[in-house]
Amino acid sequence: PKLRPLLANLPKVDATPGYLQAIMTLSDDPVLQVHMDALAGHDLSRINEANASPNGDGEDEDLQVPIHDFDHLDTRDLSLHEQIVELLYDTQVTKTREGILRWVSSVGGSKSKYGLINGRADRRSWAYAPPNDLLTVLIQLRAIDYKGWSPARGANPEPFSVPEFLEWLEDRFGIIVDRPPAGLGFDGPEHMAAARDNLRAMLRRLRQMGVFEDQSDDFSVQTLTPPYMEPASTDPSAHLA
Repeated sequence: PKLRPLLANLPKVDATPGYLQAIMTLSDDPVLQVHMDALAGHDLSRINEANASPNGDGEDEDLQVPIHDFDHLDTRDLSLHEQIVELLYDTQVTKTREGILRWVSSVGGSKSKYGLINGRADRRSWAYAPPNDLLTVLIQLRAIDYKGWSPARGANPEPFSVPEFLEWLEDRFGIIVDRPPAGLGFDGPEHMAAARDNLRAMLRRLRQMGVFEDQSDDFSVQTLTPPYMEPASTDPSAHLA
C-alpha cells in the first residue's frame, strides 16, 4: 500500500521506453529505495554464496574455487541495488563482447575472399583489407549514390574526389580510413600515424587498380575514376535500356 501512489503515474503500457524510464526514476525515491536495498542485500548474499564454489554449497572453504571473481570491482560508493546491477553487468560483459566480435567477423566476411575484414581467428590480426573486387564495387556504388546522378537523364557517373569517397564510406558504412575513431582512446600520435599509413595503403591499391591518379599534391582535389565509366553517348536511344 505504501508503494501504490508511486506506481500510479507509470504509463499503462509496460513495453514502451517511457515505462522503462519511469521505472528507472523510481529508484531515486527514498521510500522505494529502502525496499530495493533490502531485496538487493538478500540477492547479494545469494550471489556471493552461489559463486563461492562450483556447487555453491560452501561446505569446505579449502576446496572452494570461485565461479566468478568480483574482487576487481569497486562498489563501495554504490547503493545495494546498484551493486547488483554492477555484478550482473560484470558477469555478462565477456559473453557480450564475444557475441559482438562474432557478429563483426560474420558481417565483415573475415572468412570470405570478398570480405571487408582480413585476418585469422585472433581479432588482433584483423584489418580492413577489402580485395580489389570489393573496392571496385564500393567505388562504383559511390559514383551513383548521390543526388546529382540520375539514370533517367542519361547521366554518366563522374569522377569524384578522394575526400568525398572517404566521407561517403564513413556515412554509408561506418568505415573510417584516414583517421582514428574519435572518443575511443585512439588519440595518440601513433594512431594518427597508423591512420595515415592506412590511407596511403588504400591509395596505393587504388592506383594499382587504375582508378586513382595523384596528379596533384593537393589531397582535396585528387580524384577517383569509377572503373566502368563509359563515354557519354550522343544517341538518345542508348539510355532507353
